[in-house]
Amino acid sequence: MMPCLRAVLNFVALAFLFASIASCSHFMYPPTPSEQKTTTSPADKTPTPPAQKTTASPADKISTLPAQKTATSSADKTKRHIVISAQNPQKGIESFRIQCARNPQDQALIKEYIKGLEDLRSSADSASAKGDFTSAGRLYKVLFVNYQEFRPFTTMLSFDRDYLHAKLSYCKTILSGKGFEEYRKGRLSEAISYWQDYLSIDPSDEGIRKAVNTASDQRKNLKQTN
Repeated sequence: MMPCLRAVLNFVALAFLFASIASCSHFMYPPTPSEQKTTTSPADKTPTPPAQKTTASPADKISTLPAQKTATSSADKTKRHIVISAQNPQKGIESFRIQCARNPQDQALIKEYIKGLEDLRSSADSASAKGDFTSAGRLYKVLFVNYQEFRPFTTMLSFDRDYLHAKLSYCKTILSGKGFEEYRKGRLSEAISYWQDYLSIDPSDEGIRKAVNTASDQRKNLKQTN
């Protein structure tokens, strides 16, 4: 029995010795990275989201929008509606005068005002050339009476006060002369018509007004006689 027991104890001792040696070699020579089992953490398993499309912020969108047309102010709209018409030139001149007083530095407004005055003078010249001295005289009269209002830019006009006075006087002379010419021929109605046209230009002329009254009385008497 004793030999057998001794053999068993020797075997156990050797087994314990080999186990100790194996354990020590594990700590002295750790396994290489290739020998380790690769594991993926839960975080690594999360899928990568797709790249987001870049969207412009509201500010970026505003900067990329095409330039908007500047809104027209009510004052600009008012200016564009001002017209110096041959039918009512005084109204147009008054409207421009008010706007220029409110906007004395508005060169565009002044330029438009000057153009309107030049057009009015051209209309008067054209009427005079066609023999319409009544229409021409009325337009020259409006420009002449208002000429003082044009002082800030008279150097920019193609006409002056003397020009207007000469043209106005010419129209009045023609109308007065034609009236007396018709009167001498006994055509009282025609004479009165010319003189009334004259008075529409210069209602303060008492001499012409007296001539109209005289011719009117004579025409009345002739009708009663006949």
